[in-house]
Amino acid sequence: MFVPVKDNVKKKRFPFITIIIMVVNICLFFLLEPDTGLMLIPSSFKTPGIKLVFSTFTSMFLHGSILHLAGNMLFLLIFGMGVEEKIGHTGFLMLYLLSGIFASLFYTAFNTESSIPVLGSSGAISGIMGAYTIYFFKKKILVVFPLPPFKAWIGVWIFILLWIGLQFMNLHSSGVAVLAHLGGFAFGLICSGAFRT
Repeated sequence: MFVPVKDNVKKKRFPFITIIIMVVNICLFFLLEPDTGLMLIPSSFKTPGIKLVFSTFTSMFLHGSILHLAGNMLFLLIFGMGVEEKIGHTGFLMLYLLSGIFASLFYTAFNTESSIPVLGSSGAISGIMGAYTIYFFKKKILVVFPLPPFKAWIGVWIFILLWIGLQFMNLHSSGVAVLAHLGGFAFGLICSGAFRT
């Protein structure tokens, strides 16, 4: 396992949207009781309605555990600041939300019969990572490897390859919506040009 600590992208503007999204996610985790009505259930696409639209959106701001939340918020902070710097506040918000929605749809397309609730901002953050890969391909990220404990600056492309490899290793793991991660990443990667300023 490897943990990103920071990058070497120069930033001039304060990442308002990144911080606001983080605050919303953290507040909802501590203030809301678990409610499946706010979570996306893939099988519910068979009977679409306003509730489905609502849960597809709200599920992006919910997390199952403190570790789930902490990991996602760390990745959002590291990659979100650079992308928001690149495309601005409005573009970043649009990319984040659209990536999250596409990630949910992509996951659902392969799990149409599943009644297991899906939640988390991973799909949206993966979309931000996809765009980050295009915008900052030649930059570097400082990562920490816990076992054995050491840190190193590595190229963004190396980090992304390691991350993608980890996704495929966990493709059949229960409790992890890996296809949402991959779907969101693909969306951000392919659509990054539409948000470039």
